Amino acid sequence: MDFGKRAFYTGQVSGGTGIFQSLFHLCRKPLFGSGRNRGGLTFEDVGLHSGISSNSDGSDQATMGIAIGDVVGKGIAASLLMASVRASLRAYAQDVYDLDEIISRVNNALTRDTLDNEFATLWYGVFDPDTLRLTYCNAGHDPPMLLRDGEIHTLDTGGMIVGVQQDSEYEKGLFDMAPGDTLLLYTDGLVDSFNDAGEKFGRKRIEHALTESAEKSAADTINHILWQVRRFTGPRQGVDDTTLVVVKVEG
Repeated sequence: MDFGKRAFYTGQVSGGTGIFQSLFHLCRKPLFGSGRNRGGLTFEDVGLHSGISSNSDGSDQATMGIAIGDVVGKGIAASLLMASVRASLRAYAQDVYDLDEIISRVNNALTRDTLDNEFATLWYGVFDPDTLRLTYCNAGHDPPMLLRDGEIHTLDTGGMIVGVQQDSEYEKGLFDMAPGDTLLLYTDGLVDSFNDAGEKFGRKRIEHALTESAEKSAADTINHILWQVRRFTGPRQGVDDTTLVVVKVEG
């Protein structure tokens, strides 16, 4: 399939509780299988509201699902919780179209089947490469940043974290992307990277690093952000795992 417009996806994962790590496989081929060599690392979706769907007029529409999240805790318990969130999201995304309803069902399933101290943040979006429209729902996750013409937009529409309160209400957001846009998704391990003086890397430094990467590829954007974090923290080891995902739209 050739979508005319090109969207480059790349990511890097460190640690084991990031939901994105298990939702996607690393591969070295174009995401949508157009046969063109686009270079860099891409991610191939394994079944999140993607592939070919039908429009209201009966025509086919190809979409791509992207998800990122973080679960409470570490170790085996956190890995099992991550697997539960992943399974619920994949199951409901296959049969339900509205993103807010998908997240609502994931929340209810997690609230019903887990302990009171088990919960997760989750951001789920569906990208249409034909129209460049991104539909998303943010369940308490650090809001992704979208860079356009030097301005940062945050994608924070949604609701509370999943797994805490039954029948929580969620909203879906819409953003019409354009060639040149760069979308950054990340977990809080990036924000909460500290230097030896006890200073946190924080969102402002992330925004600055993303803005500096406006003309870079998706892979180079991730490398630049990670390098800025490394310069800031020095040899200090991070206290939390970090997941980065970049979507770069080119005309």
